[in-house]
Amino acid sequence: MLYVRMFLAMIVGLYTGRVVLATLGVEDYGIYGVVGGVVAMMGFLNSAMGLATSRFITINLGKGSSDELTDTFSTAFFLHLAIAVIILLVGETIGLWFLNAKLVIHPDRMDAARFVYQFSLLSTFFSITQVPYNSTIIAHEKMDVYAGVEIMNVSLKLLIVYILQIGDFDKLKLYSVLVFFVSILIMMVYRGYCISHFKESHLKMRINKAKAYEMAKYSGWSFLNNMSTTAENQGINFLLNIFFGTIANAAASIATTVNGMIVGFSSNICIAFAPQITKKYAVSDYAGCIAMLSTSIKYTLLFFQMLMVPCWIECELLLQLWLGQVPQFTVDFVRLIILVSFINTFSRIINDGINATGQIMFRSILTCVFSLSTLIISYFALKNGLPAHVVYYSMSSTHFFILISNVAILRVKIRQINILGVIKSMLIVMLVFVFNFAFCFFAEHLFPNYLSGFLRLVTICAISLLLTAALSYSAVLTDAERIKVRSFINKIRYKHG
Repeated sequence: MLYVRMFLAMIVGLYTGRVVLATLGVEDYGIYGVVGGVVAMMGFLNSAMGLATSRFITINLGKGSSDELTDTFSTAFFLHLAIAVIILLVGETIGLWFLNAKLVIHPDRMDAARFVYQFSLLSTFFSITQVPYNSTIIAHEKMDVYAGVEIMNVSLKLLIVYILQIGDFDKLKLYSVLVFFVSILIMMVYRGYCISHFKESHLKMRINKAKAYEMAKYSGWSFLNNMSTTAENQGINFLLNIFFGTIANAAASIATTVNGMIVGFSSNICIAFAPQITKKYAVSDYAGCIAMLSTSIKYTLLFFQMLMVPCWIECELLLQLWLGQVPQFTVDFVRLIILVSFINTFSRIINDGINATGQIMFRSILTCVFSLSTLIISYFALKNGLPAHVVYYSMSSTHFFILISNVAILRVKIRQINILGVIKSMLIVMLVFVFNFAFCFFAEHLFPNYLSGFLRLVTICAISLLLTAALSYSAVLTDAERIKVRSFINKIRYKHG
């Protein structure tokens, strides 16, 4: 169900991205990206509490404690409501000042930028209070519901594109209003489902102080982690705006969209595995926890590199087919941000294990140091006249060190872990990636003599898919997994034979 949702989201995202860019224009598209970034920058406190909420709800489910589960949900909701009010106040003061005084936006479009900002801030307010409900759905592993609502979400985005084209208003303002109302509708659907199906989502007008303290302690370190990550991402966006203007922001927004599709393709596995990793740790099944981590690493990264390789090699052609008009900087940005995400995907899976332990202090401190160093390096690099894409080179380097530190922390926090087994899973996937990339790169330079344009792109994608499947079966899967694959294939052959 998650992959059905992902394929629809990818197709709709490609179409709507092209139409929105063409309808808004490069300048307004960049404004929407950078103004939305101001609001996103203030959301790191919510991200920290969201991680804590997800962990504690999943832990309580794993232990089968219904009373604690109800207390956890109600406490989490009111904490998120408080966070939403704080962010709204900060947004209407410091955030608004930053928009007016610091961002490089053409004076004629400043009124539209403020309009977009207000709706983005409102959307963020409601999204924050929604976190406990979404966490509950994922903790209960109702992936079909999660996927179904997201399919409805992408369908409504198609409606947005249609209205945007026929609307008579300022296109940027209209787009921000429509996106806001879609987010509210999706929020109502999720809440309705939770209230109907999960007893713990019936709010109790009380806060469990002990539970609140426990969650606040955990989220405090998560807050540091998310604050530094958000500062890094949005700081890069602001640096690009200051040194290169909204054209660079448009390119960064497109790169983020492409990257989001590739990450979304692989992250479905992380979403499905994360609750199981936490639940197994909660009942001290360390062997099962580590087995889940290793399996998640294998499959997540295999799916990621299967799409990453053709997107990297045929990046320019893909963007031309998708957008028609490709803004300056976009090709370099797309390639490099995908590389950063490939490294981050390793870290994300390792973090699932660290998060399950609840001991995230050292992870958060090191992530903060490395993430903020990205901004410092990028600032001085741009100040000395280096090209815009240097920011992503800086990010990929620092995030590699984050990955190494996370592996070391996981070994310390779960002493029963066979760290060599986890590293072996990572190295095997890396070898598959290197072989796949080298073969497709050679093929891409060979095919121009025989194939061109769209046909070459399809051929490279097919090679990447088949090569990944063949290498995975022979070098990555365990004997038990190979037996399951053969059994599945035989059932299909018997059914259609």
